[in-house]
Amino acid sequence: YSSFAPILIPFLLLTACFVLLNHNLRDSVPVAAFKWPLVLVSIIGVTGMASALMGFISDSVRNQTAVTESIRNQNNDNHDRMMQEIDSIDVMKDFVFLLVFTGDNQDPAIREKSVARVKTHPQWQQELIRLLQTDWAPEPFQFLASNEVDDPSIFLEPVREGVLIQARLIRESIRNSSHPSHLYEGQFSWEIERVIRTVDKFKGKGVDYTPAMKELRAALDEPSSFEKPKFKCISILDEWIKANP
Repeated sequence: YSSFAPILIPFLLLTACFVLLNHNLRDSVPVAAFKWPLVLVSIIGVTGMASALMGFISDSVRNQTAVTESIRNQNNDNHDRMMQEIDSIDVMKDFVFLLVFTGDNQDPAIREKSVARVKTHPQWQQELIRLLQTDWAPEPFQFLASNEVDDPSIFLEPVREGVLIQARLIRESIRNSSHPSHLYEGQFSWEIERVIRTVDKFKGKGVDYTPAMKELRAALDEPSSFEKPKFKCISILDEWIKANP
């Protein structure tokens, strides 16, 4: 259409308008002389718009397909990268770096592979306990929230200690914030969720976790020199404390 429509349509419209606006000429010219050119213009206009619409839809579908394919390729690349990273980690030296891959938020293949690698450490349970008693505590909580251990009884007290360490880490994070953007509503949600899920698995077995969870809740009230948002995780933690007096 672009090769002839920009010339043909104005010519037909101007010709038809000339005939219709000239009374003497309009009366002497057969109706078909201006009727059919206008019909032709209408047909060209409708089919042109339909063609343009179909082209737009086709381009949109093509672009969406390209975006989907790009995301799929990125996900595949990321999946392969994580699988390679799991294989490359020295279990004896860098055990803690495997734990981030062991949560149920990961792809099942990645999680299964990382959990299997964790258990190649001859003292993997003792290593989790050791980390719970250090500033690496959030990492074993990632593992414990999503996976079972062979001997839950040895984790009861270390989990309580880990909750207290997580509380201290939150206080320090709030206290050390140096810019308002360092504090945001969704902050600490990841940590709190995994602590709650872990504690729920070990509670009722002889250790009272409520005091430690209250200390975790109090940590979220740590004052800051900047205006603090209301952390989303507060309501979740308050509900847990209310349900476990």
